[in-house]
Amino acid sequence: MNDSTSVFLDVKKYSDFYDVPRLMLVADLHFNAWVFFSDFDDLIDDYEKSYSVYPVYAGKMGDTYDLREFFKNYRSMGRACLTIPLAQVKFDETVRKKLQFSSEIYRVLIEISQSRAQEDDG
Repeated sequence: MNDSTSVFLDVKKYSDFYDVPRLMLVADLHFNAWVFFSDFDDLIDDYEKSYSVYPVYAGKMGDTYDLREFFKNYRSMGRACLTIPLAQVKFDETVRKKLQFSSEIYRVLIEISQSRAQEDDG
């Protein structure tokens, strides 16, 4: 992945670590946030090879939260906006602080988040 065409986002909180975080709250510098989730698949006895991404609005999180509990409730609304293969996501050396993916994926995330925000307001 070429650094000039990629985006780095902060991992604000994570849970369920197996090789990589399987549940993360990720944010950009413009206060956009998403939950990235990779579930365990009992049929293949392994974790999914992709993240389901859910836009999160700051007002829905509050200042203190349990990420797992929040996501359990939020996920029940069926609001995944995008699936990103793990192969298209890179992490910093700690695999816990930053993630990197293409600017094209980031553009799609922003567009979907803006669209969902308008739906929720309307």
